[in-house]
Amino acid sequence: MIRKISVYFALLAVVVAVGYAQSGVPVIVKGKVLDQYTNKPFNVSMMFTDKAGKKFKITPNILSGEYQQVLNSGEEYEVTFISYDVIREKHSIRLEHSDKYLEIKHDFFPKRMTPGLEIYSENIFEHNSANLTPKGTELLEGLAQAMKYSRGAKLLFNISAKDADKPANAKTLLDKRLNALSTHETMKAIKSRISYATENNSNKHLSITVTEINDPLKN
Repeated sequence: MIRKISVYFALLAVVVAVGYAQSGVPVIVKGKVLDQYTNKPFNVSMMFTDKAGKKFKITPNILSGEYQQVLNSGEEYEVTFISYDVIREKHSIRLEHSDKYLEIKHDFFPKRMTPGLEIYSENIFEHNSANLTPKGTELLEGLAQAMKYSRGAKLLFNISAKDADKPANAKTLLDKRLNALSTHETMKAIKSRISYATENNSNKHLSITVTEINDPLKN
């Protein structure tokens, strides 16, 4: 019996040691949160989510953008930035394992929307076609998801067809691309906040510009 108990505790010690080695010790992560377009701080909160789904929220200094947070080394965290005027995207930070106290510097650059700002400029269609590429479909799906959290934002989709096989066919291609975008399944939920233009003045198939941004909680 004594031998069995000794073996049990030996195995328990191994399990605990392995778990500790995987997680590492807590470290301080600090840095700045700055608008990607202006490189300036702004009013935003950040939510950390670990692999187990545990969430914790902090607010960086509004004047300097500085933040600091205790996290476990050897872990990966998803970071989400929360504000009515921020494009909701997934950021992540992976911390290397450490068995001693460290201070790790990591800056974040979320995208803040302001009127007149071009937030996307991409080729999303097949050449000389109104068929979306996989990248184009992914962009629209991501945008529709992000707009769920930016209910005060309105956008202008400027469509171009400079890749038409002949200049005379550009108008027809523009109309087909406009129809492909405006009727796309992912656009239905946000169609009231999207307007379209077919100026054909860009080498990119689609440019997206913010036309309006308001805090929905203040309206």
